[in-house]
Amino acid sequence: MHNIVKVYGDKEHPLTVLHGISAKIPAGSYCSLTGASGSGKTTLMNILGLIDRATSGHLIINGRHTETLNDDEAAHFRNETIGFVFQAFHLLPSMNAIDNVSLPLAYRGLSRQERKKEAEYWLSMVGLENRLEHYPDELSGGQKQRVAIARALITNPKILLADEPTGNLDSQSASEIISIFENLNQELKMTVLIVTHDPSIAQNCKSQIIMKDGLIIDQVGLP
Repeated sequence: MHNIVKVYGDKEHPLTVLHGISAKIPAGSYCSLTGASGSGKTTLMNILGLIDRATSGHLIINGRHTETLNDDEAAHFRNETIGFVFQAFHLLPSMNAIDNVSLPLAYRGLSRQERKKEAEYWLSMVGLENRLEHYPDELSGGQKQRVAIARALITNPKILLADEPTGNLDSQSASEIISIFENLNQELKMTVLIVTHDPSIAQNCKSQIIMKDGLIIDQVGLP
């Protein structure tokens, strides 16, 4: 990230949310992003995930200058490179676990059989091999988040972005979800960035970015 600025509104009523963010997160990092509500961390997460675009500045991901990508190129790059896990799960209620997890592969032209096989693998990796046919309303909060993680992983992303992934979970489920993230980082060398309000989760990360009022006010464990 090089001098990332994000402004909403128009020229007469601008609202600057990010005031020039610069940081380098090396491949294989296990990093937290913290700050009070309104600090800009979710806006920054959306820019890092190519869901939103910076008003100015440069974002380089895996060697790619993302500001040069058009919308279609950005969507393709996002699908190939980045996985997302959200607080609200965002599972489709009309689909069972297998179909929810396999959905991202539909954009790659794989057959249903191939998608199902991949979905079964990743669901087993997060401990849900006995919940393959269950629908979201038949799953606990922790199980729903595991489905969401499997869905994020099915594209074999290099980067996993998690926005308050334990916010809707009890302490036991939250601990289990964080253990999954740690294993992904350690065993698959996946870059993991977690937005969190939980200081215990942040302190457990190998590196930390702390934000306030649209600025990074501290970095720990980063170059």
